[in-house]
Amino acid sequence: MTEQYELIFLKKLQDCIDGLDDLDEIISTNSERQSVTDYELSDWLHFLQNEENIDDETILNVSNKIIALRKKRQSLRNEYECIKRYKELSNRMMTPASRESIKTEIGKTLSNLNQPYKNRVITEDDITFVKAKCEKKTVRKLRRKDSAELDKQLLELKKQGLSQREMAEIVGITQASISVRFKKMKEKGNYEI
Repeated sequence: MTEQYELIFLKKLQDCIDGLDDLDEIISTNSERQSVTDYELSDWLHFLQNEENIDDETILNVSNKIIALRKKRQSLRNEYECIKRYKELSNRMMTPASRESIKTEIGKTLSNLNQPYKNRVITEDDITFVKAKCEKKTVRKLRRKDSAELDKQLLELKKQGLSQREMAEIVGITQASISVRFKKMKEKGNYEI
């Protein structure tokens, strides 16, 4: 029976050593993993800054990459904070009560790190302004897509003999807009008077 306890003890000891080796690996690579993530973030930001004529889909894809990298970076930063706290407390690992205390302290650190992010510089007004600009761009895109349909509708109404005032009431735009649209259609060769 004593032999069995010795084997259990040796297994537990090996598990502890393996766990500490895993922690050493995490600790030793944290800084490098943060740097690689920072470089990748920087590359994508420079791409956005230096590229001309980026389409909306590319901007969205790059933005999603940046968001994912920011989350990864925050996770690595949280890991670093836990490592820092672990190093401060690791000399107390020998007694059971101290180990429980360490788990509690690391838990508190994690809890503090998982608080929602609070903006330091940008305000809710800034965010609302950016969202409004995005919505306007989306509406403009939708309008461009509907533009061909509108032109078809206006040509159909013109064939029916309606005046521009009557057309304006039906489609919900001004007479001046209708005149401009017919002028553009004529320039493109899509309309004959």
